[in-house]
Amino acid sequence: KLPQRENENTIVMGSGKILLMDDEEIIRNLVSEILIKIGYEVKTAKNGQDAINLYIKAQKTGKPFALVILDLNIQYGMGGIDTINQIKKINPHVKAILTSGYSSDPAIKNYTKHGFNNVIIKPFKFKELSQVLYKSINREET
Repeated sequence: KLPQRENENTIVMGSGKILLMDDEEIIRNLVSEILIKIGYEVKTAKNGQDAINLYIKAQKTGKPFALVILDLNIQYGMGGIDTINQIKKINPHVKAILTSGYSSDPAIKNYTKHGFNNVIIKPFKFKELSQVLYKSINREET
């Protein structure tokens, strides 16, 4: 856990293209709106196969994603772990955040082993999301 900082209440503006995968439409819509308001361009996917297809298309058009946000558990389709494994075959240096409502899941505790740069537990505060995104995109090493 990082030490508390005095700017913990600050929403950090950013830029870049984000791929957001979540199986719940309301979450995709809400998080997309917030990401757009803080400066990001957003594409959404409801499952892993959609996310992989969008990722490949972005790579081919020369407008790759700066970061992907993948939900751990997807009801119908590929979840975050399988999806990141496939995306890493396309781009081993992908920057990715794992998200879940289940903080006790072993994948959450071992997110770096699965190829994620960071993790964020739902429900999260938008300030927290903005800071995690900024750190994950702007940090060179994982």
